[in-house]
Amino acid sequence: MNFFLKLGLLYKIGNMKPATQHWLNQRLTSVVLIPLTFLFLFPLVSHMHLDHSEVIKIYENPVRSIVALSFLTIAVVHFKQGTEVVIEDYIHDKKTMKVMLLINNFLRWALIFSLLYAFVTIIFFN
Repeated sequence: MNFFLKLGLLYKIGNMKPATQHWLNQRLTSVVLIPLTFLFLFPLVSHMHLDHSEVIKIYENPVRSIVALSFLTIAVVHFKQGTEVVIEDYIHDKKTMKVMLLINNFLRWALIFSLLYAFVTIIFFN
């Protein structure tokens, strides 16, 4: 059986412990970020000299917007996963840890909804 099929079945069936699932999710987001980084950052750097209106025109293209939104959203999720590990490892007071994890989760969703709102506005209402 193919390795990825086994991994998918294991992930789907849910035989993994939460720590294993978190570790795997963190690895998957990092692997997905590798090509998205190149697809997002190289065009972004080449457009640094353009005016705001020209950049908006570029990101009205749905393909560019989807790549940018995918990169930024997955980067936010990956950042949330990393900060979650840091919080769990270095904050020992249970109440403080719980509050910090809630703040971390809230910030993730706030950033994702802000990104979604920004790109929907650029694509459809500009």
